[in-house]
This record gives sequence, C-alpha cells and structure tokens, in this order.
Amino acid sequence: STFGFAYSEWVGKYITDMKDMSQVPSWATSLYEREYGYKWNMKGPGLLITSKKREIVVLQQGVDFSGEPLSIEITPKYQKKFGKLKVNYYNWFEIVSGNYGTNIVAQYRLNLNKTGQKKFDRISTQMVFPAITEVTFFNAPAYYFAGDFNDCVGENKYTKFLFSSMFYRFFSIDREGDITNFYWKFYRPVMGTILNDAYHNRANVMRSAKNAKATVKIQDNQFQILKDDKWHPLDIKGFNLSAVMPGSQAYDYTRDITTYSEFLSELKGMGGNCIRADDLLAPEFYRALYQYNRANPGKTIYLMQTISPADNIVSESYGNRLGMEQLKKNIEHVEEAIHGNATVPKEGSRNGGVYIDDVSPYLLGYIVKFDNSAGVVQALNGKNPKYTYDGAYVSSSGNCAEGIMAALCDYAFSYHEREYGYMAPIGAVGN
Repeated sequence: STFGFAYSEWVGKYITDMKDMSQVPSWATSLYEREYGYKWNMKGPGLLITSKKREIVVLQQGVDFSGEPLSIEITPKYQKKFGKLKVNYYNWFEIVSGNYGTNIVAQYRLNLNKTGQKKFDRISTQMVFPAITEVTFFNAPAYYFAGDFNDCVGENKYTKFLFSSMFYRFFSIDREGDITNFYWKFYRPVMGTILNDAYHNRANVMRSAKNAKATVKIQDNQFQILKDDKWHPLDIKGFNLSAVMPGSQAYDYTRDITTYSEFLSELKGMGGNCIRADDLLAPEFYRALYQYNRANPGKTIYLMQTISPADNIVSESYGNRLGMEQLKKNIEHVEEAIHGNATVPKEGSRNGGVYIDDVSPYLLGYIVKFDNSAGVVQALNGKNPKYTYDGAYVSSSGNCAEGIMAALCDYAFSYHEREYGYMAPIGAVGN
C-alpha cells in the first residue's frame, strides 16, 4: 500500500455486550450462523473480527480472554517523540503487517489465552501488529492509522474551552467500551505532535519543481552523472524489469513492496547499478527504489523508464488525432509518475495507481516505445507516404512511421521541459 503496510483483509471491533443486538452488526449474526452452523448465542464483552471474504471470528471474555482483550501502545523507538502512551482500545481496528522500510509508530497488543490464540491463528500468529505506520515522502513523514481513531463521544460545547484537551487527558477514565479515554489520552496527543512537527518542517518538504537542475547528460556516447558539481562517466550494468511476474499474465505485477526491495538488494549484490523498467510498474516499485537509494547513498541504482503504450492502444491509434492524444497522455502520465505527482487511471490491463515517490533524481532517461512491426509500418506508410515531422527537439525526414515516432519523442522532450524545467535524455525503441 501507499503507506507501507500489507492488508490481511481482516477488521475487528470490541463489543461491550454481544447479547445486545443494537451493538452487533446485523450481518455478523448471519455470517456466524452460516460459517459455524448454529444460532448466535454470544453474550458479554468480546471481539468481533471479520474478513473481506465474509469470514468471521468471535472471541469471548471468559472463554478466549480475561480482562481487556486489546490495547494500543507507542513502540519504544517512538516513545521519545510521542511519549510512553498505552491505553485499552475499544473501537474498529485493521489487522495489517508492516512492509520493508516501514516504521511502526504504534502497535496493537492482543491479550488472549491459549484458546483465543488458537482461534486467532487463522488470521495471524502475531499477537502484536501495527496500529500506526510511518513512511517518508518528499522529506516529510506520512502516517497511516489502522483503525477508527477520531471518534469522540461527548457534547461539542464541553470540548472546546481553553485547555480542554489537557483537562480531558488528565481526567478521562478508562471504562469498558468507552472510546473517549482513547481519544483524549492517545489519539489527541499523537495528532498534536504530528501536526506540530508538520508545521515546523514545512520549509524542508521538497517536491519536484520547475527549473530543477539536470543531473544526467550524454556526452561522447556515454551517460554522465552530476556529483558535487562535477560530471562523472557512468558505466551502466543494467537489468530489465518487466510488468509481468513469472508465470503470470501481462501487468499482473505484485503490489508487495518487500518483493521489489529484495530485488533491488539482490541486484546491487550482483554489481548492478541500473534498472530498465519495461513499462510503468506498480507504485510500490518506485517507492522501493526511492527508499533504497535514500538508505544507501553512494550505492545508487539508476532508472531507465520505458514509456510503453497500454495494451488497449491498438496499432490503428498511431497517426489518427484521437489515438495520438491518447499516446501523448500516456507520456504525461509516465513522466508525472516518475516525479511522484500522478494518479494514473487504469488503461487496458495496466492497473494504474497513485504515484507519490519522486525518483527523478535517479532517472537516466526515458525510452519511448513504438509499434514498428512490419504490418503497422506498412499500413502507416500506405496511408500517408509523404508525412514527415518537424518538431522543436526531434524531426524526421523519412517515412510516416518515422514521423510519428519523432512526434512522440518530441512531445516527451517538450512536456518534460515545460513541466520540470530541464531536459531528460530520451530515446526510442520498437517492439
């Protein structure tokens, strides 16, 4: 996910009295009766946990746990920043796991006996799992709260007087099923710290800006990298990475950032320093690349990004007005994604996604992909044999197919220069 965790697709909630049907969701009883084969006869406090696949697990006080079943606490690493906060938790929660490079700010802790643990094993063998995760984007932290944290029961007129947050924090009492104690003693101080840090860090947050400085150039048929205001030649030892997982169909790529992080570490171990992405990959790949290079200064893995048309763009699109607009929009999406500033829609089999990691400092260049199969070239040249293209950066003097290729490359140059203020190396490749 964007915020550095993997879904288990299970969510849960504390129920004060499972015999009170005003507290139990109506769908829960039907799921329970369907899965276990007998009527809902639960009573007393419990945890109701359900999955996206309409599975259900019920944990009862006196059977699966004694005392309070679930608490939330700041992890030791973050106690200096947020304090040694720990309270019982009585609201909706998600069961997630942290990905590679994700910081766990707070964690849930289940307090189950052996019977309860055995029931919970079908979901996870871990009794402790993330409640708040933190990842870094553009030199700023981004947090995910795996639960319904901002509920606060109470009259609004009593919660807005001067120093009300301090008053409620000190005088709130932990009552079974009462979520206000969590709000005032945990959520409110955590959010206060986050917002205060964000305010003081606002000047340090960096995004891709116009008039950025080019850090890559080609000279004497060789890539050169700008380091410490000097140009240094780069010997590329590259690996190709496609949007197809082994044994899978096109674009069936993983969304697990750990897979990409492990791949980058293995690539570096083999002496590699560059990846050619054969298409726009999942957002998690670019996040893994961003995190890897930030964590390994001096061991940079560079990127050559192919701009491939989605598989729903047919060969007839080349040359006609609507088709060329679609191809140019695809160029925009890819370049924006590399700069961490894109919401790419689903196109054909390509899933799209939200791209917020700026990997442009590691970009060697773009490769514009064009269908130059014999049938396409012959059809294009037959329709408009005299077509040539005269652009701002790229021109053609050959046939129609070459002219369209030149037009796409020229647009890639122009859009990048207009949006980001510098020129990135751009090449072309056929199928």
